[in-house]
Amino acid sequence: MGKIVNMFKRFAKKRLYSESPYIEQNDKKKCIFIHIPKCEEISIEKSILDGQKPNHHRLTEYKYYNPIKFRTYFVFTFVRHPISRFESAFSFLKDGGRNPVDQQWAEENLRGIDTADQLVARMREDSDYRKTIESWQHFRPQVWYLIDNTGNLPLDYIGRLETIQEDFEEICRRIGIERHLPHKNKSSKSERDVLSDEQNTTFLREKVYGRDLKVLGYQ
Repeated sequence: MGKIVNMFKRFAKKRLYSESPYIEQNDKKKCIFIHIPKCEEISIEKSILDGQKPNHHRLTEYKYYNPIKFRTYFVFTFVRHPISRFESAFSFLKDGGRNPVDQQWAEENLRGIDTADQLVARMREDSDYRKTIESWQHFRPQVWYLIDNTGNLPLDYIGRLETIQEDFEEICRRIGIERHLPHKNKSSKSERDVLSDEQNTTFLREKVYGRDLKVLGYQ
């Protein structure tokens, strides 16, 4: 019976990773960018990946699909403070997102939610709703994208949005390319997007993004 279960697990895993996460630029630059939503991913795509857009694949997908490439290519990502990312994701989706899928999801799940505080308050009250929010790619904890099956972070470099310029330069140096980080106008957050209730902030820190804060070294 145990052999049958293990065979089924291997078959299911193979089907899960049957589509290659690799794109042309991975092979050209000999690098893998783990693409976490709302972590300045578009600027990285435009510069380092010459505009080619990878999907939001997890590190484990790259590792499983082609272990040799994963071991030999330069693997990097960018992260940001979880609370700031949450606020940014809420603002992004309330403004319609980037495509019809984002817009439809927001219409179905953020209807009647006018502020980030209201969103977290409902997550605190409704566990099923909380699961729905946490499972959407823009709100998923960042470590979900980064950890392997042993719980480790097998990356060569983790850049931070808070130090994006110097980290970007270091990544380019490691890959052996010369690029400029595209200029982006800073957008000011409105009161709608900023958490003001300390209970809500504490809930996110302790119940939702506690692992992000610990593993990624944020306070």
